[in-house]
Amino acid sequence: MQDLTFLKAICRSAFDGMVIADASGKILLVNPAALKLLGYPAAALRGKPLEILLDPEVISREHPVNHYPVGKQSVVIGDKNGTRLVKKSGSVFPARMVISRVSGKTTYYAAIIHDLSREQNTKNLRSAVATLEQSRDAISLSLVREEESGRTKSRFVALASHEFRTPLSSIQLSASLIEHYFDRLDKDKIFQHLHKIGLAVADMTGTLNDLLSLEKIESGHVKAEHRPFCLADQYRDIAEQYQPHLKDGQQFLQDHQAAGAVVYSDYTLLRHCLVNLLSNASKYSPEDAKISLSSGVNEKGYWLQVSDPGLGIPEGEQAGLFEPFFRATNVADIPGTGLGLSIVKKCADLLQGAVICHSSVGAGTTFRLEFPSQLEK
Repeated sequence: MQDLTFLKAICRSAFDGMVIADASGKILLVNPAALKLLGYPAAALRGKPLEILLDPEVISREHPVNHYPVGKQSVVIGDKNGTRLVKKSGSVFPARMVISRVSGKTTYYAAIIHDLSREQNTKNLRSAVATLEQSRDAISLSLVREEESGRTKSRFVALASHEFRTPLSSIQLSASLIEHYFDRLDKDKIFQHLHKIGLAVADMTGTLNDLLSLEKIESGHVKAEHRPFCLADQYRDIAEQYQPHLKDGQQFLQDHQAAGAVVYSDYTLLRHCLVNLLSNASKYSPEDAKISLSSGVNEKGYWLQVSDPGLGIPEGEQAGLFEPFFRATNVADIPGTGLGLSIVKKCADLLQGAVICHSSVGAGTTFRLEFPSQLEK
């Protein structure tokens, strides 16, 4: 009895989760840290077998008797990465579980549970950062090797290095804060840092996609593949998918004049065009702006249009609008690669279409895409 009283005192004061079981493996006591980690109310686990905490897949791989120390003082359940435990809700999480035999007048088992979720998340974040850095290095290396367009390739390298540096720093900082101050940060702060990481990854993904899209098109690896689809429906779907990226209060106002019209075109190339135009319209317009989206058909073919009330493009600079890396002088510190409109123009060319721009400073911008109704395969 004295042994159990001593174990109870240790169990209650342990920082990690701790479970005490009798000689048959039936749970006698669970400390507050373990109850919180596993999601059980007090005393709910009492009398249950210790195996109830393990993922059934773990039990199927290892006979339950192997979970208890036999001929040694303690055992670690799982491989070097730990094992998987099950919460009351049924969800599983990674943990390290060490079961020790406590021998006295009566034999008890003490199971120490250490949650590995934080370590696993940090490992995943580091892996993501390493992958992104490798992607950046691979892109830079492949671009440098292209001697015939040295000037453009050099700008690709500079752009990649510049555009990736800030989000990578943000990812590394937030991951480090979570790792080192996890126990002192409240849940809201942790989610704020995770949100920053998500935004930084999204920025890098957008830059990477722009670089890869332009490289594929310029190298001739992209061909138009035509199929029939409803123009208005697909336009609405693209706008809906982009909705979460809008600034606070921004709205899409849609007017599709030929709601049921079916066109014969390459949906992927049209999507590249529209996503870049929607991105620019949102980026260069203020919060609460109304962005107009429209489409229709006529005797020549079909058209799509995006109008925004944003900064507008200086008239003297519009001649270079579709050149790679073009950025108007009035965009100030608004981030961007200057590749979006170049991608729009190249995709439109592949579809034998035209891109028309009407813009003036302070009065906004309208981009209209016009395509023939039928294209040769």
